[in-house]
Amino acid sequence: MNDPERLDLPSASKMEIVSECEGQPALLATLPPQKEEEADELALRGTRIHLALETDDTSDLSDDEAEDCQKMKESEEAIRTQWCRERGFDWDAIMRLPSVKTGKEDRFWMNDPETGLPCLSAKLDKYVIVLDEAYICDYKSGAFNKRLTPTQRNFQLRVQAVLLWREFDHIKRVRVAFAKPNSSTDFTDYSESDLEYSEAQIRHVIWRTQQPGAIRRPGQHCNWCPCKPFCPEAGAYTLLPSAMVGNALDMVDRLTPGDLVAIWERSTVIGKILDAVKDRLKGFSDEQLSLLGLGRTPGRRLDPIIKTKEAFNFFVREGFNPEELWSALKLSKTELQKAIMRDQGWPADKTRGYLKQMLVPFIEEKQASAGLEKV
Repeated sequence: MNDPERLDLPSASKMEIVSECEGQPALLATLPPQKEEEADELALRGTRIHLALETDDTSDLSDDEAEDCQKMKESEEAIRTQWCRERGFDWDAIMRLPSVKTGKEDRFWMNDPETGLPCLSAKLDKYVIVLDEAYICDYKSGAFNKRLTPTQRNFQLRVQAVLLWREFDHIKRVRVAFAKPNSSTDFTDYSESDLEYSEAQIRHVIWRTQQPGAIRRPGQHCNWCPCKPFCPEAGAYTLLPSAMVGNALDMVDRLTPGDLVAIWERSTVIGKILDAVKDRLKGFSDEQLSLLGLGRTPGRRLDPIIKTKEAFNFFVREGFNPEELWSALKLSKTELQKAIMRDQGWPADKTRGYLKQMLVPFIEEKQASAGLEKV
Protein backbone atom coordinates (compact mmCIF):
# COMPACT_ATOMS: atom_id res chain seq x y z
CA MET A 1 0.00 0.00 0.00
CA ASN A 2 1.51 3.33 -1.11
CA ASP A 3 -0.62 5.55 1.15
CA PRO A 4 -1.88 3.74 4.29
CA GLU A 5 -3.36 6.90 5.81
CA ARG A 6 -5.75 7.33 2.86
CA LEU A 7 -6.01 3.56 2.14
CA ASP A 8 -4.79 4.32 -1.42
CA LEU A 9 -8.16 5.98 -2.07
CA PRO A 10 -8.99 9.46 -3.40
CA SER A 11 -8.85 12.24 -0.84
CA ALA A 12 -10.24 15.75 -0.73
CA SER A 13 -6.88 17.32 -1.54
CA LYS A 14 -6.67 15.28 -4.77
CA MET A 15 -10.28 15.72 -5.89
CA GLU A 16 -9.41 18.80 -7.95
CA ILE A 17 -7.45 16.38 -10.17
CA VAL A 18 -9.89 13.46 -9.98
CA SER A 19 -12.90 15.63 -10.87
CA GLU A 20 -11.10 16.63 -14.09
CA CYS A 21 -9.62 13.20 -14.85
CA GLU A 22 -11.66 10.23 -13.67
CA GLY A 23 -9.09 7.79 -15.09
CA GLN A 24 -6.35 9.03 -12.76
CA PRO A 25 -7.10 6.76 -9.75
CA ALA A 26 -7.05 3.62 -11.93
CA LEU A 27 -3.67 4.54 -13.40
CA LEU A 28 -2.32 5.49 -9.97
CA ALA A 29 -3.31 2.09 -8.60
CA THR A 30 -1.19 0.30 -11.25
CA LEU A 31 2.01 2.16 -10.47
CA PRO A 32 4.76 0.64 -8.32
CA PRO A 33 5.48 2.23 -4.94
CA GLN A 34 7.11 5.55 -5.64
CA LYS A 35 10.38 6.60 -4.08
CA GLU A 36 9.77 9.72 -2.05
CA GLU A 37 11.13 12.66 -3.99
CA GLU A 38 13.18 15.27 -2.19
CA ALA A 39 10.82 18.15 -1.47
CA ASP A 40 11.78 21.58 -2.75
CA GLU A 41 12.22 24.50 -0.38
CA LEU A 42 8.71 25.86 -1.03
CA ALA A 43 7.14 22.53 -0.12
CA LEU A 44 9.28 22.23 3.01
CA ARG A 45 8.38 25.78 3.95
CA GLY A 46 4.67 24.97 3.69
CA THR A 47 5.12 21.81 5.76
CA ARG A 48 6.92 23.71 8.52
CA ILE A 49 4.25 26.40 8.67
CA HIS A 50 1.42 23.86 8.60
CA LEU A 51 2.98 21.90 11.48
CA ALA A 52 3.38 25.11 13.47
CA LEU A 53 -0.30 25.93 12.96
CA GLU A 54 -1.27 22.44 14.08
CA THR A 55 0.91 22.42 17.21
CA ASP A 56 0.99 26.16 18.01
CA ASP A 57 4.79 25.86 18.15
CA THR A 58 6.70 28.28 15.89
CA SER A 59 10.17 27.59 17.30
CA ASP A 60 11.36 25.84 14.12
CA LEU A 61 10.24 28.64 11.79
CA SER A 62 12.42 31.35 10.30
CA ASP A 63 11.37 34.95 10.86
CA ASP A 64 9.54 35.23 7.52
CA GLU A 65 7.85 31.86 8.03
CA ALA A 66 6.71 32.89 11.51
CA GLU A 67 5.40 36.13 10.03
CA ASP A 68 3.34 34.26 7.41
CA CYS A 69 2.13 31.83 10.07
CA GLN A 70 0.91 34.76 12.17
CA LYS A 71 -0.81 36.32 9.16
CA MET A 72 -2.63 33.05 8.47
CA LYS A 73 -3.77 32.88 12.10
CA GLU A 74 -5.05 36.43 11.81
CA SER A 75 -6.82 35.61 8.54
CA GLU A 76 -8.48 32.58 10.12
CA GLU A 77 -9.51 34.58 13.19
CA ALA A 78 -11.02 37.32 11.01
CA ILE A 79 -13.09 34.80 9.03
CA ARG A 80 -14.19 32.99 12.20
CA THR A 81 -15.06 36.28 13.93
CA GLN A 82 -17.23 37.30 10.98
CA TRP A 83 -18.92 33.89 11.03
CA CYS A 84 -19.67 34.25 14.75
CA ARG A 85 -21.00 37.79 14.29
CA GLU A 86 -23.32 36.77 11.45
CA ARG A 87 -24.60 33.78 13.43
CA GLY A 88 -24.96 35.73 16.68
CA PHE A 89 -22.35 33.67 18.54
CA ASP A 90 -20.05 34.93 21.28
CA TRP A 91 -16.87 32.94 20.67
CA ASP A 92 -15.61 32.92 24.25
CA ALA A 93 -19.05 31.93 25.52
CA ILE A 94 -19.69 29.11 23.03
CA MET A 95 -16.25 27.60 23.66
CA ARG A 96 -17.38 26.92 27.23
CA LEU A 97 -20.41 24.93 26.04
CA PRO A 98 -19.97 21.14 26.32
CA SER A 99 -21.97 20.63 23.11
CA VAL A 100 -19.46 22.57 20.98
CA LYS A 101 -17.24 20.31 18.89
CA THR A 102 -13.80 21.45 17.69
CA GLY A 103 -11.01 19.59 15.97
CA LYS A 104 -7.70 19.80 14.12
CA GLU A 105 -6.27 17.38 11.55
CA ASP A 106 -9.19 14.93 11.88
CA ARG A 107 -9.92 12.64 8.92
CA PHE A 108 -13.49 11.81 7.86
CA TRP A 109 -14.68 9.17 5.39
CA MET A 110 -17.32 8.60 2.73
CA ASN A 111 -18.45 5.00 2.23
CA ASP A 112 -19.73 3.32 -0.90
CA PRO A 113 -23.55 3.02 -0.52
CA GLU A 114 -23.58 -0.50 -1.99
CA THR A 115 -20.55 -2.12 -0.33
CA GLY A 116 -20.27 0.03 2.78
CA LEU A 117 -16.51 0.23 2.19
CA PRO A 118 -14.58 3.52 2.30
CA CYS A 119 -14.23 5.27 -1.07
CA LEU A 120 -13.06 8.81 -0.17
CA SER A 121 -11.62 10.77 2.76
CA ALA A 122 -10.87 14.32 3.87
CA LYS A 123 -8.49 15.62 6.54
CA LEU A 124 -9.65 18.94 8.01
CA ASP A 125 -7.06 21.46 9.22
CA LYS A 126 -9.54 23.05 11.65
CA TYR A 127 -13.28 22.87 12.25
CA VAL A 128 -15.89 24.05 14.75
CA ILE A 129 -19.48 22.84 15.21
CA VAL A 130 -21.94 25.00 17.15
CA LEU A 131 -25.55 23.81 17.33
CA ASP A 132 -26.46 23.07 13.67
CA GLU A 133 -23.74 25.32 12.22
CA ALA A 134 -20.22 24.27 11.19
CA TYR A 135 -17.11 26.16 10.21
CA ILE A 136 -14.13 24.66 8.33
CA CYS A 137 -10.79 26.38 7.73
CA ASP A 138 -8.09 25.12 5.38
CA TYR A 139 -4.67 26.75 5.66
CA LYS A 140 -2.84 27.59 2.43
CA SER A 141 0.74 28.80 2.80
CA GLY A 142 2.15 27.83 -0.60
CA ALA A 143 3.52 29.98 -3.40
CA PHE A 144 0.70 28.96 -5.74
CA ASN A 145 -2.20 30.53 -3.85
CA LYS A 146 -2.87 32.87 -6.77
CA ARG A 147 -3.77 29.80 -8.85
CA LEU A 148 -5.89 28.27 -6.10
CA THR A 149 -9.49 27.61 -7.10
CA PRO A 150 -11.75 29.97 -5.07
CA THR A 151 -13.77 28.46 -2.23
CA GLN A 152 -17.05 28.70 -4.16
CA ARG A 153 -15.75 26.24 -6.79
CA ASN A 154 -13.05 24.45 -4.81
CA PHE A 155 -13.59 20.67 -4.84
CA GLN A 156 -11.34 20.04 -1.84
CA LEU A 157 -13.45 22.24 0.43
CA ARG A 158 -16.65 20.85 -1.08
CA VAL A 159 -15.61 17.33 -0.08
CA GLN A 160 -14.62 18.51 3.40
CA ALA A 161 -18.01 20.18 3.91
CA VAL A 162 -19.97 17.11 2.79
CA LEU A 163 -17.97 14.63 4.86
CA LEU A 164 -18.24 16.73 8.03
CA TRP A 165 -21.98 17.16 7.39
CA ARG A 166 -22.43 13.40 7.01
CA GLU A 167 -20.36 12.67 10.13
CA PHE A 168 -22.54 14.98 12.26
CA ASP A 169 -26.00 14.67 10.72
CA HIS A 170 -27.55 17.49 12.78
CA ILE A 171 -25.55 20.09 10.82
CA LYS A 172 -27.70 22.30 8.57
CA ARG A 173 -25.14 24.80 7.26
CA VAL A 174 -21.38 24.81 6.73
CA ARG A 175 -18.98 27.69 6.09
CA VAL A 176 -15.71 26.73 4.36
CA ALA A 177 -12.75 29.11 4.19
CA PHE A 178 -9.14 29.44 3.09
CA ALA A 179 -6.74 31.20 5.46
CA LYS A 180 -3.83 32.56 3.45
CA PRO A 181 -1.10 35.13 4.10
CA ASN A 182 -1.22 38.33 2.07
CA SER A 183 -4.61 37.61 0.60
CA SER A 184 -8.20 38.75 0.86
CA THR A 185 -10.87 36.85 2.77
CA ASP A 186 -12.18 33.81 0.86
CA PHE A 187 -15.13 31.81 2.23
CA THR A 188 -18.35 30.17 1.03
CA ASP A 189 -21.49 28.95 2.81
CA TYR A 190 -23.16 25.61 2.04
CA SER A 191 -26.84 25.24 2.89
CA GLU A 192 -28.36 21.83 3.49
CA SER A 193 -29.61 21.68 -0.11
CA ASP A 194 -26.13 22.71 -1.33
CA LEU A 195 -24.64 19.87 0.69
CA GLU A 196 -27.14 17.36 -0.72
CA TYR A 197 -26.39 18.45 -4.29
CA SER A 198 -22.64 18.42 -3.61
CA GLU A 199 -22.78 14.93 -2.17
CA ALA A 200 -24.53 13.68 -5.32
CA GLN A 201 -21.89 15.39 -7.45
CA ILE A 202 -19.02 13.89 -5.45
CA ARG A 203 -20.53 10.40 -5.53
CA HIS A 204 -20.97 10.73 -9.29
CA VAL A 205 -17.28 11.61 -9.68
CA ILE A 206 -16.28 8.62 -7.55
CA TRP A 207 -18.62 6.39 -9.58
CA ARG A 208 -16.99 7.56 -12.82
CA THR A 209 -13.54 6.66 -11.47
CA GLN A 210 -14.73 3.10 -10.82
CA GLN A 211 -15.98 2.43 -14.35
CA PRO A 212 -13.93 0.18 -16.68
CA GLY A 213 -11.94 2.26 -19.11
CA ALA A 214 -12.37 5.49 -17.14
CA ILE A 215 -11.06 8.25 -19.39
CA ARG A 216 -7.91 10.22 -18.59
CA ARG A 217 -8.26 13.88 -19.54
CA PRO A 218 -5.06 15.96 -19.58
CA GLY A 219 -4.99 19.61 -18.55
CA GLN A 220 -3.38 22.05 -16.15
CA HIS A 221 -4.07 19.59 -13.33
CA CYS A 222 -1.40 17.30 -14.84
CA ASN A 223 1.25 19.63 -13.41
CA TRP A 224 0.43 18.43 -9.87
CA CYS A 225 -0.48 14.80 -10.63
CA PRO A 226 1.85 12.02 -9.40
CA CYS A 227 0.95 9.98 -12.51
CA LYS A 228 2.46 12.54 -14.89
CA PRO A 229 5.71 10.63 -15.62
CA PHE A 230 3.69 7.50 -16.49
CA CYS A 231 0.70 8.99 -18.33
CA PRO A 232 0.78 9.19 -22.16
CA GLU A 233 -2.02 11.76 -22.16
CA ALA A 234 -0.11 14.01 -19.75
CA GLY A 235 3.07 13.54 -21.76
CA ALA A 236 1.35 14.56 -24.98
CA TYR A 237 -0.32 17.51 -23.28
CA THR A 238 2.93 18.88 -21.89
CA LEU A 239 4.89 17.97 -25.04
CA LEU A 240 7.38 15.90 -23.10
CA PRO A 241 9.78 14.03 -25.41
CA SER A 242 9.28 10.92 -23.28
CA ALA A 243 5.67 10.80 -24.45
CA MET A 244 6.91 9.46 -27.80
CA VAL A 245 8.60 6.42 -26.26
CA GLY A 246 6.63 5.82 -23.06
CA ASN A 247 7.41 7.13 -19.60
CA ALA A 248 10.87 8.37 -18.68
CA LEU A 249 11.66 5.44 -16.37
CA ASP A 250 10.90 2.90 -19.09
CA MET A 251 13.06 4.90 -21.49
CA VAL A 252 16.02 4.65 -19.09
CA ASP A 253 15.46 0.90 -18.75
CA ARG A 254 15.75 0.54 -22.54
CA LEU A 255 19.01 2.48 -22.89
CA THR A 256 22.12 0.51 -23.76
CA PRO A 257 25.00 0.44 -21.25
CA GLY A 258 26.96 2.68 -23.60
CA ASP A 259 24.13 5.23 -23.67
CA LEU A 260 23.97 5.21 -19.87
CA VAL A 261 27.68 6.02 -19.65
CA ALA A 262 27.38 8.76 -22.28
CA ILE A 263 24.57 10.47 -20.36
CA TRP A 264 26.41 10.09 -17.04
CA GLU A 265 29.54 11.69 -18.51
CA ARG A 266 27.43 14.67 -19.56
CA SER A 267 25.64 15.05 -16.23
CA THR A 268 27.81 17.99 -15.19
CA VAL A 269 27.13 19.76 -18.47
CA ILE A 270 23.41 19.03 -18.17
CA GLY A 271 23.41 20.50 -14.66
CA LYS A 272 25.21 23.60 -15.87
CA ILE A 273 22.70 24.01 -18.70
CA LEU A 274 19.80 23.82 -16.24
CA ASP A 275 21.50 26.34 -13.95
CA ALA A 276 22.08 28.66 -16.93
CA VAL A 277 18.42 28.33 -17.96
CA LYS A 278 17.27 29.29 -14.44
CA ASP A 279 19.73 32.19 -14.29
CA ARG A 280 18.50 33.52 -17.64
CA LEU A 281 14.87 33.23 -16.60
CA LYS A 282 15.64 35.05 -13.35
CA GLY A 283 17.11 37.85 -15.46
CA PHE A 284 13.78 38.41 -17.23
CA SER A 285 11.57 41.27 -16.11
CA ASP A 286 8.45 40.56 -14.07
CA GLU A 287 6.35 41.38 -17.13
CA GLN A 288 8.27 38.92 -19.31
CA LEU A 289 7.94 36.20 -16.67
CA SER A 290 4.21 36.88 -16.38
CA LEU A 291 3.77 36.39 -20.13
CA LEU A 292 5.49 33.01 -19.75
CA GLY A 293 3.19 32.00 -16.88
CA LEU A 294 5.96 32.41 -14.30
CA GLY A 295 6.49 34.62 -11.29
CA ARG A 296 9.09 35.25 -8.63
CA THR A 297 9.02 33.68 -5.19
CA PRO A 298 10.56 35.48 -2.22
CA GLY A 299 13.90 34.08 -1.14
CA ARG A 300 14.07 32.61 2.32
CA ARG A 301 15.36 35.14 4.80
CA LEU A 302 18.79 34.20 6.14
CA ASP A 303 20.20 35.40 9.46
CA PRO A 304 23.32 33.38 10.34
CA ILE A 305 25.16 34.11 13.57
CA ILE A 306 28.52 35.56 12.48
CA LYS A 307 29.86 36.66 15.89
CA THR A 308 29.94 33.20 17.45
CA LYS A 309 32.34 33.96 20.28
CA GLU A 310 30.49 37.10 21.35
CA ALA A 311 27.13 35.32 21.20
CA PHE A 312 28.43 32.38 23.25
CA ASN A 313 29.90 34.62 25.95
CA PHE A 314 26.71 36.69 26.07
CA PHE A 315 24.52 33.67 26.81
CA VAL A 316 26.98 32.38 29.41
CA ARG A 317 26.76 35.76 31.15
CA GLU A 318 22.98 35.48 30.94
CA GLY A 319 23.21 32.37 33.10
CA PHE A 320 22.82 29.60 30.51
CA ASN A 321 24.68 26.32 31.04
CA PRO A 322 27.91 26.44 28.93
CA GLU A 323 27.82 22.66 28.41
CA GLU A 324 24.39 22.92 26.80
CA LEU A 325 25.50 25.89 24.69
CA TRP A 326 28.49 23.92 23.38
CA SER A 327 26.11 21.38 21.82
CA ALA A 328 24.78 24.17 19.57
CA LEU A 329 28.24 24.95 18.15
CA LYS A 330 29.96 23.24 15.22
CA LEU A 331 33.69 23.26 14.47
CA SER A 332 34.51 23.18 10.76
CA LYS A 333 37.77 21.40 9.89
CA THR A 334 38.23 23.74 6.93
CA GLU A 335 37.81 26.86 9.04
CA LEU A 336 39.95 25.35 11.83
CA GLN A 337 42.73 24.72 9.32
CA LYS A 338 42.58 28.32 8.11
CA ALA A 339 42.64 29.62 11.71
CA ILE A 340 45.76 27.56 12.60
CA MET A 341 47.52 28.63 9.39
CA ARG A 342 46.88 32.27 10.27
CA ASP A 343 47.91 31.80 13.90
CA GLN A 344 51.04 29.68 13.36
CA GLY A 345 52.03 30.67 9.86
CA TRP A 346 52.14 27.01 8.85
CA PRO A 347 51.70 25.87 5.22
CA ALA A 348 48.54 24.02 4.25
CA ASP A 349 50.16 20.55 4.00
CA LYS A 350 51.66 20.74 7.49
CA THR A 351 48.39 22.00 8.97
CA ARG A 352 46.32 19.25 7.34
CA GLY A 353 48.75 16.59 8.59
CA TYR A 354 48.68 18.00 12.09
CA LEU A 355 44.87 18.10 12.21
CA LYS A 356 44.55 14.61 10.75
CA GLN A 357 46.65 13.26 13.61
CA MET A 358 45.38 15.39 16.48
CA LEU A 359 41.65 15.29 15.72
CA VAL A 360 41.38 11.48 15.82
CA PRO A 361 39.90 11.36 19.37
CA PHE A 362 37.32 14.01 18.50
CA ILE A 363 35.85 12.92 15.17
CA GLU A 364 33.37 10.30 13.99
CA GLU A 365 34.55 8.64 10.79
CA LYS A 366 31.90 7.75 8.22
CA GLN A 367 32.06 6.36 4.70
CA ALA A 368 29.94 8.01 2.02
CA SER A 369 28.24 5.87 -0.61
CA ALA A 370 30.45 4.88 -3.53
CA GLY A 371 30.49 7.14 -6.57
CA LEU A 372 31.48 6.60 -10.18
CA GLU A 373 34.64 7.49 -12.06
CA LYS A 374 36.06 6.94 -15.54
CA VAL A 375 38.82 4.27 -15.64
